[in-house]
Amino acid sequence: MTTPATSYDVRAELEAALDRDLLGPRDGEHEELPPGTPPAERYLVGRLVPRTRPGDPLPEPDDDDAGELLAPELVDREVTESGEGPGDDVESGAAQRTGSMAASALGVSFVVPADVQRLVVTASWGAYAPAVSEVHLTEQGRPRTVWRRAPAGGEVEIDLTQADAPPYVVDSEREGVVLRVAVRQRTGCRVVEVALVNDQPVPPTSVDTARTYQTGLTVTALDGAAAVFVGHNDPALSTPPATSDAERRHLELLYRRFRRYASGRQCAVDADVGHGETRAWRLRTTCFPAADVPLTVPGASLSGLVLDMARLGSPELARDELVRALRPLATGYRGWLTEQRRGWSSRRSPAMNRPAPTPSTAPIRWPTGSTGPSTCCAMTAWPARRSASPTRRWPCSGCAAS
Repeated sequence: MTTPATSYDVRAELEAALDRDLLGPRDGEHEELPPGTPPAERYLVGRLVPRTRPGDPLPEPDDDDAGELLAPELVDREVTESGEGPGDDVESGAAQRTGSMAASALGVSFVVPADVQRLVVTASWGAYAPAVSEVHLTEQGRPRTVWRRAPAGGEVEIDLTQADAPPYVVDSEREGVVLRVAVRQRTGCRVVEVALVNDQPVPPTSVDTARTYQTGLTVTALDGAAAVFVGHNDPALSTPPATSDAERRHLELLYRRFRRYASGRQCAVDADVGHGETRAWRLRTTCFPAADVPLTVPGASLSGLVLDMARLGSPELARDELVRALRPLATGYRGWLTEQRRGWSSRRSPAMNRPAPTPSTAPIRWPTGSTGPSTCCAMTAWPARRSASPTRRWPCSGCAAS
């Protein structure tokens, strides 16, 4: 007996199907596209076009291409015959001459400590080219010419001690696709920008041969496991926010454990963080991003609570009945607050029992982890609460357990 699929399984299968259809490759690392289907038509995201410089002429069509413009029904014609050369592919002259706003580079920027001098970057993409099919045949039994994928890319070791290093060639067979690295020195850290650039010349025909598909970057330390990528609010390297806005500081305090490790250029970035770590050990770009949203679970059942707006807004509802209908909501919220305080008390550290500073002279301090200030940074964030309950203490990342 088969186990019925859950909503999570269905959602995961839908996500995987969309990833194959929009990004690819749909049929494996060495896939063959269906006859008459170029990769530009098949995959919509994750591709880099050749970088055209100002003044570069666009490819000129040949006589056959000019004829195609007069015959719109042949623009998306199917590849037939065995294919004597790349000119037999499916791309029309109209598509080749059309200007493109597509990206020619994909990159990621991140921060590492100043003592990190070298990193490993792995670039990967799919290169498509016309080839004789091993599967598809014409009506005469001859192999068709189709677009076939070949895995491309490689691994390079980048030097962070050079501010402007020369471009790195990732794949010796495709020297036009290069990795460019820029490094800026900051106090205690280095800001690194890595970009994969499609610097190949634009071919006169078959432009898809110079495009990269399913493009991605992966960045790690030299050993592939060290956690060297710093979050934007790293406890050891972050600085106090340059603002006197109490609300902004309070939000920074609330979200101190949520860190952004990298920013993507024409892509998103997934950061892999080990359990209990504050820094990431691997960064991976993706052109088909996904995110897990925490599920909000309602608390205990609130018996007697009325949420029917038609009933609550009825002019026939007396004042006492309205209070009675909404009272369970206030009672339940008060109970939840009591549970939260009980949990804080069980995790209280000795630092939280120290005398609170004077609110008028003690500023709110930025959470800095275990090496932070001796005074709890949240004690000055809510003086009204502390005055209402002198024994209450509010934890911060430096004086409360996770």
